[in-house]
Amino acid sequence: MAAIVGFLNTTERPQQPTEQRWHEAAAAIVSRSTADPVELNAASTRIHFRGKASHCALDENGLSVVIDGQIDNLHSLLGEGRLTRAGPAAQLRELFLEHGTDLFGKLTGDFALVLVSHEDREVHLVRDRFGTRGLFFAKVPGGWCWASEIKGLMPFVDRPTLDRRGLAEVLHYRWLVGDRTLVAQVHRVVSGAVVTLGDSAQAEQKSHWAFPWNAQATVDGIDAWVERTESALDDYLQRRISESSSVAVFLSGGVDSSLLAAMSARHSDQCFLITPTWAQHEDPEVPRAKQFAQHLGLEHRIVAIPDEFIESFFPELIWRMEQPPRHWSSFAWPPVAEALADYDTAVYGEGAGTLFGPGRRFIRKYTDAYRRISSVPRGLLAPVAKFMPNSTLRQKHRRWLLNKTPPEMAMRYYGTLSMRSELTRSLRDVAGYENVNETTASLHMSRELDPIRRYQQILIYTIISSHMDEKDRIFTPYETRVITPFLSPGSVAVTAELPNEYKLRGDTAKPVLRDLSERFYPRDWIYAPKLGLPTPKTAWLEGPLRSRVDRMRRGDSPVSSVFGTKSLRPLRMSQDDEAIFTLICIDEFVERFLGSGSI
Repeated sequence: MAAIVGFLNTTERPQQPTEQRWHEAAAAIVSRSTADPVELNAASTRIHFRGKASHCALDENGLSVVIDGQIDNLHSLLGEGRLTRAGPAAQLRELFLEHGTDLFGKLTGDFALVLVSHEDREVHLVRDRFGTRGLFFAKVPGGWCWASEIKGLMPFVDRPTLDRRGLAEVLHYRWLVGDRTLVAQVHRVVSGAVVTLGDSAQAEQKSHWAFPWNAQATVDGIDAWVERTESALDDYLQRRISESSSVAVFLSGGVDSSLLAAMSARHSDQCFLITPTWAQHEDPEVPRAKQFAQHLGLEHRIVAIPDEFIESFFPELIWRMEQPPRHWSSFAWPPVAEALADYDTAVYGEGAGTLFGPGRRFIRKYTDAYRRISSVPRGLLAPVAKFMPNSTLRQKHRRWLLNKTPPEMAMRYYGTLSMRSELTRSLRDVAGYENVNETTASLHMSRELDPIRRYQQILIYTIISSHMDEKDRIFTPYETRVITPFLSPGSVAVTAELPNEYKLRGDTAKPVLRDLSERFYPRDWIYAPKLGLPTPKTAWLEGPLRSRVDRMRRGDSPVSSVFGTKSLRPLRMSQDDEAIFTLICIDEFVERFLGSGSI
């Protein structure tokens, strides 16, 4: 875990942010690491770093490197016997001198890194393939600045304002998809990309890695794919767990988490399971999770979260996330992180459903819609979309998506959020919602794929990225490392070649993982319907969050000044809960980061 802040002067005369601003920026992200700070204050560059000493190599006359997280394959890239005693930052610097920017696409692990060429006055900001660590940048007076979190940039930004297009994107998709943030002056480095900052007034963002789809006809049966999957997951878990003194596995009661629990227990005598639930509401997944835990004979801790926590932690959650949480379940993770404070590694099943096969109902919904739309000539897409059902907002942004982006993106997004037409008209008037972000699409999206893989591709660069960003923000202050075996290089290599016929078996998703799970559990457990963690959304909006909702409807909040009370009052708790929750999150964000005057 590390905290990174930096500044690059691009003017002819020396110019640096004031010491007060620099101190405020460093203090804003101090929760990311308890290590002593290290600083470099050179002629054109200043760098602040908190983290492992070996993850920082500063040289004002050459190349400086700082790393947040861990790069797994530096030794293999260097070759036998080279720089074995040097730290990761020094090793990375050596590799960059040999390979240049081509190096970034070869790196694996969970990391964000900054590489500064002081002589060239050029900075490279890099995030790993799935975006497990955050990195942001902004154009400021005198040059560029960058930081691990948005709050680390705010002291450098003069008169920050709400990004109206970012606001529209949040309201459409429930989360920010590409490089945009809710602060107009701040941008994010997207997953699998590198941003280059220099004398140019524009930042250059390029993809350094995209998912390597390589499925071909095969004579191998499903058993061979099960063997490959087990080997890939086992190798990764053995290597990662051997580096840990204690391990916890997030256990939901589903196939993915229970499989990881069984495989993790192979490699650690200090392995336990943890399951969050809502204290005052029934959770059908808890009995199933207990069943799996008892079968494995592992300690199992249930973290019961009371409704009072939702109200008390709400401001802190927005402060950490720096945008509206995509899932209500984000409230469950902080108590889990606190419960794991004494454990250095947590195992998380992210990516299984995306890479090993989404469910039949999702695929059918997507492919049926895709077939209907893909045969329509491009110029007729908007008129056709006009006659599609659902709310005015969905119709409007679906028409835009069908005209501006590949149809497969529209198919994934058009149903994420439903709002009433009164709010739609306000959004049209003030937010400029037609300028929806396309950065992720331009960097990663390929149209040379069949519909199933296109659907998976979208999930990789939206939902997975969103989930990994959430875990970084929640768990980093506790210095617990979250590992994701299904996103490991070995697992990616398997799923990149996995034929579509082994992603679904009838109406059942993930047959490879289910067959592998049968080696540990009774078959009927594996094929039991997934129930999920039910979220009492309406109860929370009418209970612990009610004062925030009432304030918004009265016209006393920042979003009230954007949309007007006439648009907000008709929103109903049961029907518009997603919209209401997103709006009160935006209220909190504006007040904490921007101030009401920024609207």
